[in-house]
Amino acid sequence: MKTITIQMIIDINEQLKKTNSSFKLHLNDACGSPSMTIVPIQDPKAKPSESFIEIVNSYFEKFGISLEYSDDKTYCWVT
Repeated sequence: MKTITIQMIIDINEQLKKTNSSFKLHLNDACGSPSMTIVPIQDPKAKPSESFIEIVNSYFEKFGISLEYSDDKTYCWVT
């Protein structure tokens, strides 16, 4: 089972901030199958871009973690 740490969330959110992303990740739970909510920073109706998804996937792939996303791309979890 893969674990997502609070430090990982801090690191990826810092990386996203440097790219001027309009979103950040919020860790929902850290046991079982970790999941995250993709939170818009300004516009609550905004949807994450493919470049956002690529940045997030690339970050977690460094740790051998694959993510699956909800259809609306507002939620993801470890697969």
